[in-house]
Amino acid sequence: MTAIDRTVKFATLVVQETRDNKKLARRLGEIRRQLGLVMPKLRKYIGQIRADLSTALEQLWSCSLTLHNDQSEPNGTENGRRHVEKVEDNIWRLIDESQSVQIDHFKKEELFVLSAAACCHDFDKALKKYDPDSYPPGFVHGFGSADFVRKNYQTLGLVDKKVLAERICEVCQIHALKGRAFEEALDKLKVDEVTAEGPINVYKLSIILKAADILHTDSSRTHTVGFKPETLRGIYQSKYIARNCIEGWKIEGTSIVIEGKYEESVQHNALLACKKYMEEEEWPFVGKYLKALSFPHKLNVNITRKTKV
Repeated sequence: MTAIDRTVKFATLVVQETRDNKKLARRLGEIRRQLGLVMPKLRKYIGQIRADLSTALEQLWSCSLTLHNDQSEPNGTENGRRHVEKVEDNIWRLIDESQSVQIDHFKKEELFVLSAAACCHDFDKALKKYDPDSYPPGFVHGFGSADFVRKNYQTLGLVDKKVLAERICEVCQIHALKGRAFEEALDKLKVDEVTAEGPINVYKLSIILKAADILHTDSSRTHTVGFKPETLRGIYQSKYIARNCIEGWKIEGTSIVIEGKYEESVQHNALLACKKYMEEEEWPFVGKYLKALSFPHKLNVNITRKTKV
């Protein structure tokens, strides 16, 4: 049974359970507490303000577990469950820790779309492993994730959320575009049609997801299962080495600071290469949009030698 088959089967069971028991979100919350799992802050906040959105998110994240876990298996990618949860946490932090941005600047359904897009944005990296013919050379990552959600949104637990599912797809499908391609795709997005709370600003949400994705660049985004680092080349090798030297990021005023600490010259060189790549290839096409939205926007990658104890 492929990842797609397992995901759809599990999702179908979850949706059926929802129809039989309207208290699914509460039950999943109880299970989470019994297992000692901490509710991610963004989903916890949504649960405090909109029960129906919280239920849909619990279903979506539960249904997606198989696809996420498949990316952590041998020959998978670094974009499994740990990554998407980190992206969701980065979204929360960008909003919560910014001095000039408030959580109430966002509609409840916009926060829902952000959490869901974090969950779904890398689906096609797992699907490609099982159905490579559907993802030929030149295929743009992100568009496959959006296509999967469009075709399976009901099975994924978004039964009565078709409008929101389409907004999730719009945010997911452009997150991996770079340079002018990202700018052109972003320019086509507008504050969208009416939902229960009014228009959803997909343009803003797409910028936030892309920034949150880029900012997951620490040791928790490295392969751990059945992987040989020596097979990597170029910037991919530098990223792997550099991420193992980075502990995370923090906000200082209008700056986002990434701290990289090295012990050996190979680590130092990898950090320098990663810093150059982020500053020249990734961040310029995000930072200016974050600035326009009043978010911290200046990227500062500090590289220092680790102090020996």
